[in-house]
Amino acid sequence: MNTQKYFYILLLLIFGQEFNAEVLLHDFHMSKSEIRYVSERNTIELSIHIFIDDLELTLADFGVEGLEIGTDNESEEADKYIQEYLSSTLKLNCNSSELMFDWVGKELSEDLMAIWCYLQINEANQCQQITIENTILTEKYDDQKNIVSFKTDTSIRDYFIFDSEDQIRNFDCQ
Repeated sequence: MNTQKYFYILLLLIFGQEFNAEVLLHDFHMSKSEIRYVSERNTIELSIHIFIDDLELTLADFGVEGLEIGTDNESEEADKYIQEYLSSTLKLNCNSSELMFDWVGKELSEDLMAIWCYLQINEANQCQQITIENTILTEKYDDQKNIVSFKTDTSIRDYFIFDSEDQIRNFDCQ
């Protein structure tokens, strides 16, 4: 190799390190949720994918710090605070009654940058219509998008987008 090629490789290594650090900090703000109504069991199953850094920054605004979600040093109270936050920002109503969900658990996503939170609503008796209000992270980020996939036994209604201006949607369960 000649000197010019070494110079370009050196520049790539120097700027590449800077670029890699920037890639780790994402410029978009998004969550995705899969909500499934299972009529035969009268349950609603929820899976919510949310970026850890966005969640921790938002919880810090409410005075909750040091959770270190997804690390070996994760706070023992992390699940409690995540559940409380999700309960306040994701609301489901069935036939005009608010539904309360149970915390099932969470796991790291494959890229280790986000978590999947699993929730379940029992006794969602004979839901004809479900109203979903999704304000996850919209108090923190003006550009936050919350993508929801709503499924029933007979249909899939994929990818409805919730944001700071469009936070409530109604879904038929038939």
